[in-house]
This record gives sequence, structure tokens and C-alpha cells, in this order.
Amino acid sequence: MNLNKITIVVPCYNEENYIDKLTDKLLLQCDALKLDYEIIFVEDGSTDNTFDEITKKINKNNKIKAIKLSRNYGSHIAISAGIENSNESDLIIVCPLDDIEIGNLFSNLVDKYKEGFEIVWTVRKRRNKNLFLKIMTSIYYKIFITLTGFKNYPKNGTSAVFLISRKIANELKKFKESNRVINVLLFSIGFKQGFIEYNENKNIRTSSFTFFKRLKIAIDSIVSYSYMPMRIISLFGIFLSIFAFIFSIDVYLDYLLNDINVEGWTTVVILISLLGGIQLLTLGVLGEYLWRTSNDAKKRPLYLLEKKIGF
Repeated sequence: MNLNKITIVVPCYNEENYIDKLTDKLLLQCDALKLDYEIIFVEDGSTDNTFDEITKKINKNNKIKAIKLSRNYGSHIAISAGIENSNESDLIIVCPLDDIEIGNLFSNLVDKYKEGFEIVWTVRKRRNKNLFLKIMTSIYYKIFITLTGFKNYPKNGTSAVFLISRKIANELKKFKESNRVINVLLFSIGFKQGFIEYNENKNIRTSSFTFFKRLKIAIDSIVSYSYMPMRIISLFGIFLSIFAFIFSIDVYLDYLLNDINVEGWTTVVILISLLGGIQLLTLGVLGEYLWRTSNDAKKRPLYLLEKKIGF
């Protein structure tokens, strides 16, 4: 299996204080591969001087390139932009700055690829999170795997570091949806996929992902790749209809046979509140699907480039 060149895609957002130190460590990992390589930093609309710091590195090393997006599109779009602009490499490794300090990770990914895998994921042996986040993450992945049917998906999810072949990169370009979760999208396309485990960096910085960003990704992961939420709502609607029909018959029979009248506002208010809540939930789920359909139907570009350096 001949390998000539590899691309490292590094999505960046407000990394001004870390570019200098971590880029040097990134270069050490790349040199250890004994392959020709390029590093593509994707600057995702930072509000600090991240792009200026990347430019300084480009001026010192011609293997480093940079893409500046016109605004903050989110890390998954930034990763897609990096992959789409790596046109001459046999392999692509995606690695956020947080994970660059993990030793030999790139070599392990390449070795696993040589075993015949087109996509190689990294999986954390354990997460450096507080107990609440660990519990929420575990619950989310159980729901996600159940609803999407991805039985082989790691129970604790994949990390942001992964490797894909040129074949996969070319196939990825065919997908145009804007609300994408790159890990789930790649997992869903099939091909032979492998996994390697690693210990998460104990000194990892606090993630810039807020609760609402995590929630959006969670919703995108399920809604974009599963019809089950709509199926569950349909079944729930059928169940409630059957329940209401049986309840109506029971009340009517009590009135005819036992001369019992159901009185009081409490029952009515409870039923109205219950049905109203279910209707709003149903509309919310349908709205999530319709919004994504509307967004993709407009066929807007996935991202806009403000600047490219080093290409």
C-alpha cells in the first residue's frame, strides 16, 4: 500500500494563545510519519488574532496552509472545508488543537488504515468530564444508537480525531446538507471502519462548546439521520386516540348503565393540558425536520471562503 502524502486538517476558533506552542508539537507528529504532508488550518471566524498567528507559522514553514472562513460556521463545517481543500493527499487526519499533544496518535491511525480500513476512528477509553456530563453523555449515546440503528457505533461516541482515505473524502463531497455532524455523516456512509482507543489528554482545556451548542449537535445527530422521532410520535398519536376512544366508551357506558355523570373542570383541564403539550411537542419535532428540509432546499453554499494562504 503506497502512501505519498497526508493532510492534517485542524479546525480553529479563538486559538490565538495556543497556535504557536501546539503547532510545533503537531509538526513533530507529522515528521514521525515519514511521509510528505501538509497541514491545513481552518480558521472558523475567530474573534481574536488566530489567523494572524497561523500566518506567522506559514511564513516559516511551507507545509502549513490556511483557510479563513467568512464567519463562524461551526467546527463540523470547518472540518468539511478542510477536507474539500485537500486535493492531493492519500489520507486525511482531522485533529483539533486540543488533541495534538497525544503522542503517536497519527502513527497509530495510519497503521490501522494499513490493515484495510477506509475510516479510522479514535475512541476515548474514558472521558475527563464531571459526573453529570458523563451521565448525560451516556444517556444521549444510548438514545442516539437506539434511534439511528447504528449498532456498531461506540457506546461513548467517537472523538474529534479521525482518519479517512482519499476515496472517502471524494464521496463526502457528494453530501450537501448544511446541518451536518461530520462524525455521524461519515459513519453513516458505510465502508470498512476501524477504531483505536486512547487516553484523553488530562490537561485538555475547557471546551468552547456551550450547552446549547452541544444540544444542537445532539438534535442534528438524531433528526438528520433517523426517522424514528416521527415514527414514535405517530405511534404515540395512535395510542392516545385508542385511549381516548376507550375512555369515551367507558364514560358513556357508565352514564347508560350506572347513571354516573363525570363532572368537574379538573378532568377537562388535565386532558386539555396533556393534549396541548403533546401537540406542541409534535409540532416541534416536525418543525425540526421541516427547517432542515427548507434549509437544504435553498441550496446555499456550505461555507464561504474569505482567504486562502499557502495553496
